[in-house]
Amino acid sequence: MDIEDLDLNPFFRALRTEHRDIWIAAAQNSWLLCIPQASSLRGGTARADIETHILQPSRSFPGEFLTLTGNVVTVIGSEIHTKSGFAEPRNVKILYTEEFTETASASPSSSSTSNTRSEAVKQQQQQQQRTTTATTTTATTTTTTTATTTDTPHETVLSIIHIGRPLIGGVNAPSSADEMDRSIIVKYMAMLRSFPEHESVMLRLDDFVKRTNEYLRTNALPGSGQLERLLTRGTLNSFFSILLFYLKYL
Repeated sequence: MDIEDLDLNPFFRALRTEHRDIWIAAAQNSWLLCIPQASSLRGGTARADIETHILQPSRSFPGEFLTLTGNVVTVIGSEIHTKSGFAEPRNVKILYTEEFTETASASPSSSSTSNTRSEAVKQQQQQQQRTTTATTTTATTTTTTTATTTDTPHETVLSIIHIGRPLIGGVNAPSSADEMDRSIIVKYMAMLRSFPEHESVMLRLDDFVKRTNEYLRTNALPGSGQLERLLTRGTLNSFFSILLFYLKYL
């Protein structure tokens, strides 16, 4: 299983930035955030999509959760099962969970406190124009200390459940290479071939498959220690060049 970088997940970014009120409410109420893996998303960052993935524990039924849209899900083992309120039943795999900590500084309040304190110092200096330099320095130091103390950062901790696909919409994408079987690969290839801009890449892949099959008809598969030499052959070099091109421009 691959660990996903949350900063690269569009669903997580939308929740944290575009729907900040939901983010704050989830932190204050200890709600659970379900974050679908990025490869399973097909849009799905509208407010209703986000609200469907925020879970509140049911007070009446242990193991059940209510979404912010009023739907009901239940957690059974390592899966989330959709129940009432969804257009279709869906069992979504839980990939892993984590605690996300966000550190923020109370800058608006500290700025306000600092300004108020500065005005008080100015008034004192106007009333006592002949005060010593030491007194002025002490007042300034007190002002700086007050602002620094008020500006102490605080932490917000949220519980995140990483899931294999969205509870609504999206696609059932594999979470790792171990889950890639022949049927999944065939589906992905069919989807990729449907894009006209991929035609040249697919033609080169087809040519590679043809030449590889011809090679294997007259040559045995490499044994131990021979794979490295095989990788230097032009056929496989061509294959890896295609892969690099595909990963770069897809």
